[in-house]
Amino acid sequence: MDDLKRYLRPQPKSTSWLLLGAAVGLAATAWLGFLALQQYRIVERAAARNDKLAAIQNASKTPPPGRAEQENLKRWTQLRMERDFPWASLFQAVEKVTGHDIELLEFKPDKLNRTIALGGEAKDRKALVAYLAALSTQRALKNVYLVHQQSVERGALETVAFEIRATLGQ
Repeated sequence: MDDLKRYLRPQPKSTSWLLLGAAVGLAATAWLGFLALQQYRIVERAAARNDKLAAIQNASKTPPPGRAEQENLKRWTQLRMERDFPWASLFQAVEKVTGHDIELLEFKPDKLNRTIALGGEAKDRKALVAYLAALSTQRALKNVYLVHQQSVERGALETVAFEIRATLGQ
């Protein structure tokens, strides 16, 4: 009768094996997709790095500037330094403190080092000290100092020749 049981009633189909196989296949597909995405990102980074290296190599192949271009660049640099030099604040600071007792004879700016040298004559030492003190209070000037002073006689007139140097403040 056992042989007949098979024919009398249909065998129940086992779907659990089928579902397990589908889950394993889906997990394997997801894993392979993840690995493919990682490989794609690695290739993308390598391509970007190659592009950067190619750009660097192409940039280094540009010829160095010629003599005329260097001279032109030098002139433009000098013009830029001239333009960026704080002329207005410097002139205002010097004019603000210069009085009747001081006569400025030299005005030498050093644009590269941003310093200035002032030369002239003072009525006497007291006027020179007052002028030096007034210059050192100006915001546009820092490190104001007296380089030298010397008494100068012209007939009956006696004055003090001086040179003052300062660094530009701003």
